[in-house]
Amino acid sequence: MIKDSNILITGGHGFIGAHLAKHLGEDSLNNRIVILDLHTTGRTTGIDLDINSLKSVTTVNGSLLNEADLNKLPNDFDYIIHAAGFLGIDKVAEMQLETMKLNIDGTHNCLNLAARQKKKPFVLIFSTSEIYGIHSDKAIESDDAIIPTQGKRWCYAASKLAAEYYLKAYIQEYSIKGAIVRPFNVFGPYRHGNNAMTKIISLAIENKPISISGDGKQVRAWCYIDDFCQGITSILKNSTGTGDAYNLGDPRNQISMLDLAKLITSLLGSNSKIIISNSTIEDVLFRVPDISKAVNLLGYKPKVVFNNAIMNVAKLLKKES
Repeated sequence: MIKDSNILITGGHGFIGAHLAKHLGEDSLNNRIVILDLHTTGRTTGIDLDINSLKSVTTVNGSLLNEADLNKLPNDFDYIIHAAGFLGIDKVAEMQLETMKLNIDGTHNCLNLAARQKKKPFVLIFSTSEIYGIHSDKAIESDDAIIPTQGKRWCYAASKLAAEYYLKAYIQEYSIKGAIVRPFNVFGPYRHGNNAMTKIISLAIENKPISISGDGKQVRAWCYIDDFCQGITSILKNSTGTGDAYNLGDPRNQISMLDLAKLITSLLGSNSKIIISNSTIEDVLFRVPDISKAVNLLGYKPKVVFNNAIMNVAKLLKKES
């Protein structure tokens, strides 16, 4: 566990950032956590988790694209977790310039911030499993990135690959430490926005029709947020800091989107009708991680039971409905 440390989390009111703040902000750990996020009011995961009530957490409203906001921050961080980003398949496709600007320029600015710290901090950059292309069949971290040159959604993967190279360049030129995480389908309580797991569970609770994109045969491996946060802690504590990338996910939970919808409706006793849309939107056909590097080098081991994790999400969504 990370203790007695000064930690910056960019995007700390988002789904993963807020859960990390909660995870690392326990009183017993004696960490000092600063969150930088442009979205700190209204409906955020951070608000839902009440992270501002933690004595260890200070929230700064601001953007990585605004130098004045960065100048508000301390300069003694031990760790910088760069979780801020522009994401969401439809959102990315519609707003390509904003995607590239935040994910590339925002990362550049974050690394500039790291380079001018009093100490040499450890910087964790969030990349994406999408750099492996449309068919990620247990890809390992040393595999080549395969990013299609056609299709609007792929600007996201391209921007994240650029962020990886930015980190490696800063490690080389400024002697900071750092690593890269490539998340695979992380889910859990209080995830907002248009994500498949929350959407399917919500529709099943309301007994509404569930529309599955494509032919429903797309395979995903789902990782619960608690396991993912443990993986992040393992990277911060045990990685070499030389720019290595790590797949984090849970290959135990690989399932087609159609079968996921069937499982959820069965667990919830839902009467929802499942509809295969046969849409032609660009999609990843198979996304299952090989996590052997994280397991062998970091001691990462997902433990949460998939069905229980689904029911945890459903329980909170029922309270909100």
